[in-house]
Amino acid sequence: MRYFFHLDDGTPNNDIDGTELSDLAAVKSEASRLCGTMLADAAHGFWVNPAWQVRVTDSAGRPVLSIAITGRVEDEP
Repeated sequence: MRYFFHLDDGTPNNDIDGTELSDLAAVKSEASRLCGTMLADAAHGFWVNPAWQVRVTDSAGRPVLSIAITGRVEDEP
């Protein structure tokens, strides 16, 4: 089945191509990998808008899963 990984890092980026994956375990793995890659690539940019989300839908547009990533810098003493 084809799944679509929609990213929002302050600017929505809809996946129009999708990725063919075999099952929910593969979708979870790909979503986790994508989040790790996004954070690694963004470095300091993440802290500009520290609330990101990956939403995964199936080929019919139905929600499958989402991952929200939120960063917070604690107050300095």
